Amino acid sequence: MKLAGFLFKVLLLMAVVAGIAIVALMSRAGQYRDVVPLAAGECRRYSGAPGAEDLEVHRESSTLIISSDDRRAGGVAAGERASAGLFVLDLGRADAEIQPLAHDFAGPLRPHGIHLVEAGADGVLFVVNHGDGHSIEIFRFGSGPGGPSARHLRTVRDRLLISPNDVAGLDERRFYVTNDHGPGGPTRQQLDDLLGRHRGSVAYWDGGAMRLVAEELGFPNGVALNPENQYLYVAETLGGRINVYSRVEEGEREGDLDVVKQLEIDSGVDNLEVDLYGGLWVAAHPHLWSFLRHARDASVDSPSQIFWVDPAEDMEPWLRPVWVDDGAQLSGASVAVPFGARFAIGSVFESDILICDRS
Repeated sequence: MKLAGFLFKVLLLMAVVAGIAIVALMSRAGQYRDVVPLAAGECRRYSGAPGAEDLEVHRESSTLIISSDDRRAGGVAAGERASAGLFVLDLGRADAEIQPLAHDFAGPLRPHGIHLVEAGADGVLFVVNHGDGHSIEIFRFGSGPGGPSARHLRTVRDRLLISPNDVAGLDERRFYVTNDHGPGGPTRQQLDDLLGRHRGSVAYWDGGAMRLVAEELGFPNGVALNPENQYLYVAETLGGRINVYSRVEEGEREGDLDVVKQLEIDSGVDNLEVDLYGGLWVAAHPHLWSFLRHARDASVDSPSQIFWVDPAEDMEPWLRPVWVDDGAQLSGASVAVPFGARFAIGSVFESDILICDRS
């Protein structure tokens, strides 16, 4: 009888500890955070590029570039999905529809993060590709009488492309890329997320070699450069913050990063976009647990937040909510890109993108 009572107490204690751990995990994932919807102006839906995880705008031609991958579709084992690829939308036409971006890349293309270094009518487009292993594909983007097109320039592969998520290019040959996890397979990565182990990193490609320039980050996600390329911004989804780094621009340490400050966002920050004035447009997942459920089940809504952040400001108001949704309008928003009096919103899994007027 005493043994049974002892075992009962042990089991009860284990249940209490497990319950506390689950509550702590849910709290860390922001599941108890209040989400109060905040509408922008009128929003219009565009279909044709499911899973528009990242977006870029070529301002000279008013073209929205879309990184699309229907992550709930099949074909993962084969390294390709029929619905994955790069798409464009003419923002200058009210009746425009999403169209495939014409390009000459011959390999499988499953794009993730993208970045455009714009130069007039042309630009250099960097694409994180999961089509055949992990690689960074670099294109020459152009917009002419025949419409937008991309000419493939080169493929970059390296052992330090561990789990690439997003990319920020400096010029035609140099870029930074985030690895949202450390080495190891999916099981190890899921365990790291569950236990809050920060093993992500930022790598730098100098045109000939790659090296890690920031480590021990909690799911480093979006990455962006300020207009003068002096600062690099890195979103930590699990850290709930944006790291601001100054770039070493010359000498033997060229490309290295020095920490300037951390901007606490208190949400699961995703992609970053820098506007013409140096401000950051930040997409975030306030309920990361809901986002994980949404990833597995399209019927589960995942709340979304869009913030505008002034990374140079230390005093309030350096962060301003722009658009907040409980998941009913668009679940799991991962990117917001401003252009003129409007902004575009993409998501990791939804079938549509939104083009919204600024309020």
